[in-house]
Amino acid sequence: MHPYLQRRQGLEPVSYPSDALKIALGRTLGVAIFQEQVMQVAILAAGFTPGEADELRRAMAAWKRKGGLEK
Repeated sequence: MHPYLQRRQGLEPVSYPSDALKIALGRTLGVAIFQEQVMQVAILAAGFTPGEADELRRAMAAWKRKGGLEK
């Protein structure tokens, strides 16, 4: 079962990698589900600029067709 569903049903404890990431992952109980959340995590945890985070989002959306996640 998906970790979000387990947490929503109370079968798994809700945890966050850091307090800063509660901002990005709070709505989905600590699990990144949406591309926007991945962008926020990249900015908060990895120091990406908003432009770099958007490039990451685009690369994730097209990785099966073009690859490109290596950057």
